[in-house]
Amino acid sequence: MADQSTLIYVFGATLEAIEHASGCALFAARFYGARHGLNEGFNDRSYAIPILDIDGNLIEFDRVWRSVNTFIEFSRERPQYTFFVADILAAATTEQARAFVKLFGRAPKNCLLCDELITLKSEIPTC
Repeated sequence: MADQSTLIYVFGATLEAIEHASGCALFAARFYGARHGLNEGFNDRSYAIPILDIDGNLIEFDRVWRSVNTFIEFSRERPQYTFFVADILAAATTEQARAFVKLFGRAPKNCLLCDELITLKSEIPTC
């Protein structure tokens, strides 16, 4: 298990939200210092990846792709931390979730995926 002092909680955020009001975002705000209004990036012991728009719909894939790549580079440059990636895809369909999970294929070893993401990742055929 990761040392709590070096554990960063990675969660899916609502892009235009003023506060982290529910689900993993609320959990991140309460327990990992996620700052309300900061809907992308690192703060305290949390990292927000925008997934939804203000109406609760998934944002466009290219936008998520850029955000996940930024996160992966961020985590790669900080091997002293362990990043726990929560189920950021709860609102996605199975096909959307599979596409998003492929983005985490380049994630470094200091990124731990939640069980839901690991299951989806294992179902994706590799070359």
